[in-house]
Order: sequence, then C-alpha cells, then structure tokens
Amino acid sequence: MIKFFRRGQGSGRQLRRRPVEEQIRAILGWNTFRWAVDQLPAGVVIDDVTFGDLVSVTREDVLQWVEEHGFESTAVRDDRYDGHESLYLLPEGGAWVVFYSERGNRNFEHRFDNETDGREWVVDHLYDSARTSLNHRWWHAHPESRPASIAAMP
Repeated sequence: MIKFFRRGQGSGRQLRRRPVEEQIRAILGWNTFRWAVDQLPAGVVIDDVTFGDLVSVTREDVLQWVEEHGFESTAVRDDRYDGHESLYLLPEGGAWVVFYSERGNRNFEHRFDNETDGREWVVDHLYDSARTSLNHRWWHAHPESRPASIAAMP
C-alpha cells in the first residue's frame, strides 16, 4: 500500500497496487490509462499519481510473463494477420515483423531477425507507452517538483 499526499491536503490517502498479473495485463492491453483511472479510490485524481504509484512490475517482469504465457488475451496479435486494429508480431519472409494495423494499413513497421528480439521490442514499446501515459498528467500538474522531462520519471 502506498501513502501519498494530495496537493493542499494534510492527510495522506492510501492507494493499493493491483495484483502483479493485473498490472501486466494492463500494460499489455493498450489501455493502461483507463485501467489506472478506474482503480483510483474516491477523492484521488490521476493528476496526483505516477506510474510508480500504480505499477510495481518491471519491464523484465512483463517480458518474463510474455515468455511464459505469450500475448494471448492482450492487445498484441501473434497468431495471424486479420486486418483488425492491433499491434502485430508475426513471422514474414524469414524474419519477424512488428507493426500496428489500423483500417487495414500497416504502420510503424519494424523487422527483426528472430521472434525474441521482436517480442522484446513489443514489451519495451508497451511498457514505455504505459509509463509515459501514466506519468504525463502528474508531470503537467506538478511543475514545481517535476523532472526536466517525462522520460526522466521512474
């Protein structure tokens, strides 16, 4: 449980981190921000919490979970390309390709020599996206104590 103080309040509020698997599924699910907002207790706003307040898992924890469970039931498709809006990791032409599909168009395509490198890139991308998304509001709401950039936040 994490105790933190909201701006202008004298008493701290308790914030319980969700179970590890739930945190990992939130990171892999593309909607970490909505997940975070939905779990905040009454009286706590997203502007006053950071990624570190809500998430205890590391990038390595997420990668290990994916190695054990795969991307099934996440926002990543690794079985076949079906044109749906999603992030894909698929074998193609003797390599592995990662891309985002929207309206049947492939965007920000990256190629890798093997599946392991592609999987690591996907986990890094989703973890960094979740961290940036959850730190963004706090960073803007706390100019007096923020680091030089959102990327510098834990």
